[in-house]
Amino acid sequence: MIAGLLGAVVNLVVGIIVGGLTIYVGVPLGAGGATPTVEASFATAAVGAVLAVVVALLLGWVPLLGAVLPAAAWVGVVGHRTDARPPTAVGVGIVAWAIALVMTNGLSVLLLGGYQ
Repeated sequence: MIAGLLGAVVNLVVGIIVGGLTIYVGVPLGAGGATPTVEASFATAAVGAVLAVVVALLLGWVPLLGAVLPAAAWVGVVGHRTDARPPTAVGVGIVAWAIALVMTNGLSVLLLGGYQ
């Protein structure tokens, strides 16, 4: 139970940091011309990270949906809050989710000594 809660907190913190930076840098690179501020980028990342953690905690046990739905949550939040076009939102959302996933798996190995 504690390892699951610690993992959720680590996912949340890493998701906000990585997601905020990815949204701030990635959305203006898209063809939509949207330019979020730093505050809006990190607020979007916070909403996306919370939603992704909740989805992962509730549906993480389902083999395919548990992996796909947190990424879909990121994409939906990025698209809704940044006024980015759908291809840009998909690109930024998936990149932010993938980087956060790799970092949280690395941190779980460092903090918990491997997968529990």
